[in-house]
Amino acid sequence: MSLWFSASAVVPQLRSEWNLGESSAGWLTIAVQLGFVGGTLLSAFLNLPDVLSVRYLFAASALAGALTNAAFGSYAHDAQTGIALRFLTGMFLAGVYPPG
Repeated sequence: MSLWFSASAVVPQLRSEWNLGESSAGWLTIAVQLGFVGGTLLSAFLNLPDVLSVRYLFAASALAGALTNAAFGSYAHDAQTGIALRFLTGMFLAGVYPPG
């Protein structure tokens, strides 16, 4: 759950540092949900839990989500990059929650 809500916890600081408006701040949270839905649809369409070992899918997705979340903290310096990284975090979470 920490990957899901980590950006939401720092939105007040990001609003002042990145000069975010209301909609951009909201997109940081919404991007995770949209990424999760997109990742879940992609996983279902490609039938990943049946094609790959669920253990490896879970572990690889958790690692990729953690790395993407770390990239948010290290490399996101504007709303566009932050929203894109949050979307990817949501996509990788789709490989963790449904199979888990």
